[in-house]
Amino acid sequence: PVFTLEEFENGDAFMFGFPTRFGTPPAQVQTFIDSTGGLWFKKALVGKMVGVFTGTGDQSGGQESTAFTFLPNLIHQGMLYVPMGFTHDNLFIVDEVVGGSAYGSGSISSLSGQRAVSEKEIAVAIHHGQSFAKTVSRYLC
Repeated sequence: PVFTLEEFENGDAFMFGFPTRFGTPPAQVQTFIDSTGGLWFKKALVGKMVGVFTGTGDQSGGQESTAFTFLPNLIHQGMLYVPMGFTHDNLFIVDEVVGGSAYGSGSISSLSGQRAVSEKEIAVAIHHGQSFAKTVSRYLC
């Protein structure tokens, strides 16, 4: 889907989801962020809330670093990052592969895409969305 600067300016809260590219968001995301200079100048994004979810090709593919390296974009705009924290039990599973971290939900699909998103990752993602919505509603309603 295409996300426009107008939608960005008019919205109150956003969940950004993207794959990781060597521990950072992909170039397309940065290109979009680079186009927000006019919004920055108008301070149009100050106070808007943002959450992040990611997808990687392997367990050490950079889910946390991707979310972390996205934060300066939000900080310079004056946006408020809403992390998930370690608030879902599936994030503590160590005997199988489960994506996600305190920064946000995530999935691990394998480099060739052979692995589908697991039921546990879906549960974390649903929890993340609900938690984000609850936090946003506390401040906007």
